[in-house]
Amino acid sequence: MLQILLDLLGGKRIDEIDSNAQDFMNADYFFQYENIVLELKTLEKDLFSDEDFERNERLLDKWFADGTLNKVDIIPILCGRKGLPQSCLAEIIKLCSRTFQKIIEKANKQLKETKEKLGNEETQRIVMICNDGNFFLDHKNLFGLLCSILDRRKEIEIEGLVYFTVNQSSVIPDNDLDWSIWAPAYGDTATDDLHLFVNELGRKFHEFYCKEFNLPITEHREYPGFEEGVAAIQEMRYIPKEVIYPKSKK
Repeated sequence: MLQILLDLLGGKRIDEIDSNAQDFMNADYFFQYENIVLELKTLEKDLFSDEDFERNERLLDKWFADGTLNKVDIIPILCGRKGLPQSCLAEIIKLCSRTFQKIIEKANKQLKETKEKLGNEETQRIVMICNDGNFFLDHKNLFGLLCSILDRRKEIEIEGLVYFTVNQSSVIPDNDLDWSIWAPAYGDTATDDLHLFVNELGRKFHEFYCKEFNLPITEHREYPGFEEGVAAIQEMRYIPKEVIYPKSKK
């Protein structure tokens, strides 16, 4: 969905610009007029899915043994109806950090090499991460983890990051609408033009999505202040997985 909009807004796929794109770790898009290189990543599965059964089983056995977790809590937690105890969450975030670090490191290489091949010293780099399947960590923890990696790893030279959702809806207190999220973060070298580009891209993506699916634009909120934005993210809770992706009846 976002890829269609990026094309419409003048973003050029790197393989369309450089026929030798396969010879280096290229990013996805180059906005030549804005001088911005963009890489898009998608999270399509839970970080603690069935594919990680052995690791998950070890963690659960440990938590059951020390009384941190009760077995009756597992189903509500996996479905997103109940949160994990803070001590369990801290262990999971530590494990997840390695996975997200690899994602960011790969994006950094792709953006760096694309800038060297097609850009110049003023070219800005941004990675966009779409959460389209991870229900285990909430927005606050997932976005915070991504930002902490960018802040901690000084060798990563990315000016901006956007964390957003498309198919994965959330709820907020005292509101009966389904909500998506568009949360940007910037490094010290990000320009005002990059801020403006990301904000406008977010607005146009919201409009495009609603038009594509014939949805009324009932409410749209922007938080220009950091504190207000963080507070809004902290309030958001996923709509349970079984509601978003109901199993087909046989």
